[in-house]
Amino acid sequence: MVNVRTPANPVNKRGLWPPKNSKPYHVRDNDDWWTVALWNNIDVWDLIQFNFQTQVPEEVNWYLRELVGCKVSTDRGRNYSFRGADPAKGTIYLPLVQQKIEPKDEFKDVMERFKKAVEEMNHPRKTFLLCIIDKLMAGGDDRVILWSHVLPKQILGFANLKVSTRGLGDPAIDEQWLHTKIKSKVDVEIQPTHNGMTGRYGFVTSMHKYVMEVFRYWPLTLQGVVNDIFETHNSLYVWGHLDPDQGGGDAMPSEYRAILDWVADKEADPKTVLSCVASIGWVK
Repeated sequence: MVNVRTPANPVNKRGLWPPKNSKPYHVRDNDDWWTVALWNNIDVWDLIQFNFQTQVPEEVNWYLRELVGCKVSTDRGRNYSFRGADPAKGTIYLPLVQQKIEPKDEFKDVMERFKKAVEEMNHPRKTFLLCIIDKLMAGGDDRVILWSHVLPKQILGFANLKVSTRGLGDPAIDEQWLHTKIKSKVDVEIQPTHNGMTGRYGFVTSMHKYVMEVFRYWPLTLQGVVNDIFETHNSLYVWGHLDPDQGGGDAMPSEYRAILDWVADKEADPKTVLSCVASIGWVK
């Protein structure tokens, strides 16, 4: 059950709901306080205070339930989320004095806003996200490989039980193209980068492109990419360390051995985004 406490003097009883000098914002399922605040260039707690005149989490939850129609928690019952909010309510309010951030903002500005939002998040991979941000802002090698882009259809031997493979209808790289083009880590190194969207003839993702072209102002959507980065590390590590008679080691297809070697080099280089995998590690 979500932690809730009735405020001593609710804003809706004092004529302060909706807040004065405000404009409505209808929340969406993939919204949260941090993304809405980031998009509108507002401190997240200032936004909550503007709406409910409190920053006490239990009171905020009460307001979310009673005024915004929230009824679902996505953090194991600690707080209400905007997901599934009653469409008849489903509205928070933005102060009119704030100016909306336009997509023309430069990368540094976007990353600074993103970093601020992540620092205020209570998230198990917060440290890893901040590591990625710091590497990107320092101009480090931003290339990663997402397992969902390269996962094979089938692996021979015992390795098929240990490594995630492609399901029916899963989009991923053209396996014949990958086998033909990628023979060593040098072949991986010279591949052009993409923005994180699945391609049949490209599998190296630039985090810079991903941030600016795909996710931009939505920090929580980076979670799927973080999972994918770790899945690449975990799957290749397990596969590569199996015995050859189990489908690993020398029996590993050359293209995946090449990707494994490339990833290992990047993880060992402290200037790269992938070094965060080695320095921070996996957090569930």
